[in-house]
Amino acid sequence: MPKVACQWVDGLRDKLRRFWSDSVPLFFLIMWVVVIGVAGSAVIIKILDLLFPSCEHRGLFHLNPETLMPDDEKQRLIYYMEGEITEKSSLIEK
Repeated sequence: MPKVACQWVDGLRDKLRRFWSDSVPLFFLIMWVVVIGVAGSAVIIKILDLLFPSCEHRGLFHLNPETLMPDDEKQRLIYYMEGEITEKSSLIEK
């Protein structure tokens, strides 16, 4: 019985060794391609940024430096808070 178990474990070890020796180099090759792609795209973006600088950042949000909140969001928040205050005062008066 122990001899059969040892043969089974030896066979499993050989199969795992073959699997890892085949798949690990492929994994590192794919990771190398990903790293080169990310680094290359960062370099290309930096070169384009140097060649064609933008005058202003055309982001979605223009943050107010005092509140660190977009101006339109600040106005909307103030509007909703004023609406809640008037609703609460009208409920208190009733």
